[in-house]
Amino acid sequence: MRPRVGLMQVLGVLVAASCALIAGVMILGAGRAMRAAPIADAPIDWADAAGWFGWTLLVAVGIGVIATAMALPAAWASRRMGAWWWAILCAPLMLPQYLIYASWGLLREPGTRLGATLEGAPTWVWQWAGYAQALGGLALWAMPIGAVIVGSAARRIDREALDALRMSGAGAIRRWRAQIGMVMPAILTSVCVVSMIMFGSAIPLHLARVQTYAVVVWRRVNESGWSPGAWMLALPLILIAAAAGVFMARRLIRACRLVASPGVERDLSGGRGSVVAAWLIWGMAVIVPTAVFASHGGVWHAITRIPAVFGDAIANSSVTALLVASGSAMIAIGTAAGMIAQSRWVRRLTLAGVYGWIVMAVVPGVLVGGALASAERWPGLAWLPDRMVLVMAHLARFGGVGAILGVLAHAVESEPLRDARRMLSGGGLVAWWRSAGRLQAGLILAAPVAGFALSLHEIEATVIAAPPGPGNLAEALLAKLHYLRDDELSAMGLALLASGILLGVIAGAMSTRSLRALRRGAPIALLAIAIFVIPACGRRDPEVALPIEVKAQFGGLKEKLQLVYPRCIDTDGKNLWIIDKSGWVSCATLDGEPVARWKLPNVEKGYPVGVTAGPDGLIYIADTHQHRVDVYRPTDDSAELVRTIGELGEGDGQFIYPTDVVIVPASDGVTPERIYVSEYGGNDRVSAFDADGAFLFSFGHAPDRAADGDVVLSRPQSMVFDSRRRELIVADAVDHRLGRFTLDGELIAWIGLADQTPGVGAGAFRYPYGLAMREDGSVAVAEYGGCRVQIIDPGTGEGLGIYGTAGRGEGQLVSPWGVAAVGRDLFVLDSGNNRVIRFRPERASVSSEGTGVASR
Repeated sequence: MRPRVGLMQVLGVLVAASCALIAGVMILGAGRAMRAAPIADAPIDWADAAGWFGWTLLVAVGIGVIATAMALPAAWASRRMGAWWWAILCAPLMLPQYLIYASWGLLREPGTRLGATLEGAPTWVWQWAGYAQALGGLALWAMPIGAVIVGSAARRIDREALDALRMSGAGAIRRWRAQIGMVMPAILTSVCVVSMIMFGSAIPLHLARVQTYAVVVWRRVNESGWSPGAWMLALPLILIAAAAGVFMARRLIRACRLVASPGVERDLSGGRGSVVAAWLIWGMAVIVPTAVFASHGGVWHAITRIPAVFGDAIANSSVTALLVASGSAMIAIGTAAGMIAQSRWVRRLTLAGVYGWIVMAVVPGVLVGGALASAERWPGLAWLPDRMVLVMAHLARFGGVGAILGVLAHAVESEPLRDARRMLSGGGLVAWWRSAGRLQAGLILAAPVAGFALSLHEIEATVIAAPPGPGNLAEALLAKLHYLRDDELSAMGLALLASGILLGVIAGAMSTRSLRALRRGAPIALLAIAIFVIPACGRRDPEVALPIEVKAQFGGLKEKLQLVYPRCIDTDGKNLWIIDKSGWVSCATLDGEPVARWKLPNVEKGYPVGVTAGPDGLIYIADTHQHRVDVYRPTDDSAELVRTIGELGEGDGQFIYPTDVVIVPASDGVTPERIYVSEYGGNDRVSAFDADGAFLFSFGHAPDRAADGDVVLSRPQSMVFDSRRRELIVADAVDHRLGRFTLDGELIAWIGLADQTPGVGAGAFRYPYGLAMREDGSVAVAEYGGCRVQIIDPGTGEGLGIYGTAGRGEGQLVSPWGVAAVGRDLFVLDSGNNRVIRFRPERASVSSEGTGVASR
């Protein structure tokens, strides 16, 4: 008799259908991205790509070997430890991949004992110390994966076989070799699984300054958009992910069945050394980072600022994470239901869905985010809320966790018990829930807890697929790491560690508890979630924004003026000068017609973020990652390098990461009288030079290097010269304020919120990146984090108008990096949309509520 189609069959089919839906949208997005890419696509240097491929494989396998070696004590300890051991052991997986090695980085920063030791060492020692920090930190994060895989085999070792070796007179080394041989397939599986996860990792390794093949693909995307060449370069990653995903699925499903089976009796004799070693390694992953963050100067004050600094990001991420948690729960329920369905084709379809989810989990996050972000622009998906694209990206990354927990829930119910249930109560969903389902509820509910935690700090897909707006926790943490805001990073790191441990324990404990026991543990789960929710209840400023009435819009990937994420802009009054993230310098008319274009040399380390059209007809480029200022003389279709100013260093006239250049003209209006250069990365200051490039003086200090009474700057991103007042205005980006300074570097006043936190009201800022002086004496401010342009009266700090909202439609902005002014018109870099928008703001009477002007 054919089995009746019921809810269990439907749930099983939905597991495969939802997987196929997201995969289909990704394929659609990849196709649309290639069609929308620039016409000119540079050829691929396959020899160079092969070199990066081999290096990446070496790094990934190295992390896999280290993680598996670290996992062996925990795997052996599992033979004598209870189920709670797995719950605590998996806590590092609930943390961002980069958080562990970021904490170690604080131990070697300037001013510490280790930092002072390494500072005097050769360059290669510093470089390899960074590699060790990155590989060790990522291996500690992945260690629980290896422990689960190897532990599932170690628990199957027969104690009688070990007793037989002892009775035969075998020594400790021989017995150890015999045990290693018994679990060698699991050890190799662990190395392969961790290696494949790390092989496609781009951002965590990039942050640790370990360049990989995935980073090469990412750089190609930055230079050409999602062109056919970029996807062709990514093809090896996709093929490896497909093969590795199938391999991982088979091994993980087998491990689930081994873990769920009765197995052999636990070996409670001996093995105390492995338990001690396992706790020490776990402490390096959790306790040491906690101690480092807690001991960092200023962290306890920064904790009180978490609601103001991270509140919006936590709120946005929590909403996304809750949706991902719901999806993870449905995947787990559907997998468990589908795999015990009476219909064979439903069971096979569900199993295919499990394989699909695991394969998608191995695909590099930057490719997942890029494909889905491109698909979002398809008119057929216009009905989808912006957040749902990010939710789909996170489910593609972590849906495999729910699928595996569903497989484990299915494996817990043995075949005889399943047959008995069907005979006594039937094969429907209600009968399953009343019997086995209540006992397996912990495994099912562990899926949303894990999905929630993993979604909160997912960074790979988030940086590309996140909707425009205030941001999210992953991007906020990335910004603090990038801007070297160690106190705020340490404060949020402590909160993440505490919540990660709680969520890891809850997820692991749930997997071994019945429904009745889960009810008793509900308060602990609520406490863990509250750590994220309470900081989100921070200040909310009233937002007043006027629409941008677009006069002209130009740029893009297939326009005559091709722009790929433009990051700096200036004007000489007749033309615009723009540099984008592909390293091209473009000169265009005010109507967007190309005039000249040339490629900057030596952009492998990064791209400039500042350009200035000098009154002397020269172009001054803050060549950020070359640690200098390049001065060019434009020609008909290119430019000639005239000279450079500065070099790498922390001394007078040296730079770390220069961001902008301002020219103060002499009385003739043409010859430079002074040249001001802003920088960040540790110096965080503004340096003044004479017309010949000779150093005069500097002002400003990074927060961790400032003494009482010093002017503190955190990434002075942009500057502008106020000729009416003979003042210099500096965008102190990470402190969310503007500073007014005399030409000798004396502070006049700050403009912005007095507590240096982001705001949305008039006169408050969220990462002010671009500045432009207008003809009426007001200042236009492009807010990278606020996705808007604000007009400010520099004399009073009053907000005169806010323009633009976050989005991809006409007149909307995504992460604007810069702004230029010609007459009454503004030209704003809509960086996230690869374009320039020209509009004419009008003076507006808006509330000055939230404005703060703090004098020194």
